[in-house]
Amino acid sequence: MSRRSRRSSSRGSRRSRSGGETPWGAIAKVAGGGVFLAGLGVTFFLVNQKAEATDPGTWCNRAGPAEVHLILLDASDPLDGVQAETARAKVVSAIRAAPENARVDIYLADRGDGSLGEPIFSKCNPGVPTALDAAISDVEKKKHDYEQGYLAAVDETMAAVLQVEPAKTSPIIESLRSAATRSFSRLAGDVPVRITLISDMVQNSPILKQGSGVGDFDAFKKSAGWSSSLVDLHHARISIVYVTRANYRDVQSNGHINWWSQYFDEMNGALLESEAI
Repeated sequence: MSRRSRRSSSRGSRRSRSGGETPWGAIAKVAGGGVFLAGLGVTFFLVNQKAEATDPGTWCNRAGPAEVHLILLDASDPLDGVQAETARAKVVSAIRAAPENARVDIYLADRGDGSLGEPIFSKCNPGVPTALDAAISDVEKKKHDYEQGYLAAVDETMAAVLQVEPAKTSPIIESLRSAATRSFSRLAGDVPVRITLISDMVQNSPILKQGSGVGDFDAFKKSAGWSSSLVDLHHARISIVYVTRANYRDVQSNGHINWWSQYFDEMNGALLESEAI
């Protein structure tokens, strides 16, 4: 080979390394683009699958909720302004911390007749928008669903029901039995459950009257009303927002809370906390 041929070949090689693109570089770019498009396709597929599996009316996965938070509001007697605002803030804080697809069921404690009541609110947490949502879905819609359809709707529901007229009875046991049966009876055994009771916890119905005193729990177990109080609370973790009232000063006490703790234990639940307001 002549010197001119070797110099020409050398210059061509340098051009490929410095400015031109080799065939292998073009192949790598095509392959990289293919991987990106494949990944994007998988993402769209997964999101579409998730959308099809979600009930658009409740935002709950059709396979079932991740957990259930039952809130029972006892509005048999009115709450003052501070109590009502404190109760609302506690509940909104709890549901804000709930995971995506956690269902919130809100009931009134008005089931004195033993019938199954319907929740006045029942929706799942749609979740806050993520980076994935920003890339492939309507972030503003999801944000609106979370802030207005979920958080604000719960807040408004509680504000409305905490202003209802006082009732002559306070069937807390019957209402909890009704609500728990409605919310938990069809759940899988491994679905976590929470219960929040916003109440003075002073039972007042034909099966038990606590207005003049707490009474002995073992005596209640032997009474005629015991069979009407039985319910499976599904291993619920229970919190009481304990609404204090001047007219129940002789009833509301640690002994009163302990009475309810024994009841929850018997019904497959566990009292985790009680906070007076």
